[in-house]
Amino acid sequence: MSLDANLLFDQLRRLPVDREYTYVNPVTKNKIRIVQVIGYERIVFRRCSQQDSLDSAKNENISYAFVQRYALALKSGLPTNIDRAVGASYNARSVLEALVAHLSNFWVCWPGRLEQLNDGKIVQKEGHKHLIYLPNEGHPLGQICTKDVDYTISEIPTQSAIYEAIELSDVATEAPAVKLDIPIEVRRRHAQIQIALIQIGIKLGYRPYVAANDQSIKYKGELLSNFPGMIKDLSSIPLLKAFPDASSAGRLIDCIWFSEDNTAMPF
Repeated sequence: MSLDANLLFDQLRRLPVDREYTYVNPVTKNKIRIVQVIGYERIVFRRCSQQDSLDSAKNENISYAFVQRYALALKSGLPTNIDRAVGASYNARSVLEALVAHLSNFWVCWPGRLEQLNDGKIVQKEGHKHLIYLPNEGHPLGQICTKDVDYTISEIPTQSAIYEAIELSDVATEAPAVKLDIPIEVRRRHAQIQIALIQIGIKLGYRPYVAANDQSIKYKGELLSNFPGMIKDLSSIPLLKAFPDASSAGRLIDCIWFSEDNTAMPF
């Protein structure tokens, strides 16, 4: 689920005006105040250092275009870093991030990150701050709250990739087993497992990819590559374009699952 500027404006309008708001980064002691949210046009705010007074600070604006650009980058359940979402085009990035973080359905999270060193070694480090939009979870309006998340952001080389952990609830594990009804003509156990993984992935809401040399296997008279939701070519996945050799390296992997919008993969 994505937001748009109008929805974000509506939510920001709920924040009380003429009160002090803090930045997401606790090290930043500066203060923010909302002066007015004008229709769906702009947000008027003031900011100043901890020692100065907001009453004497000048009015500044956050435009609709800025809010729209950020809103479209926010997707339900996925961490978003505002610097990556809007680039360096806007000098009020940290202000908008702070105001959004005070909304009830937005949480601050710190996903881990993968980084490549000069010697080519890949290491996992503590992550940068992100916001995550969780429409079905809330905290008190006007407060900044944090959320622990099972995500790792890849920064190799420049494009973000998100690896999402799968957690099966007790209800899911106690549900009746899926009847695969694999026909006898599918003789190889290897193929049977692939078909099972495809069906399970689809039932979990993922888009499966099956090894290129097995895409011609038929199940119920249909090629595996023609199953609804199947990914036929890894080179079409934006998530992998940050890694020049990823498509060719993964070409013969038995089965891979991707999220519906191809921006995340379970592990």
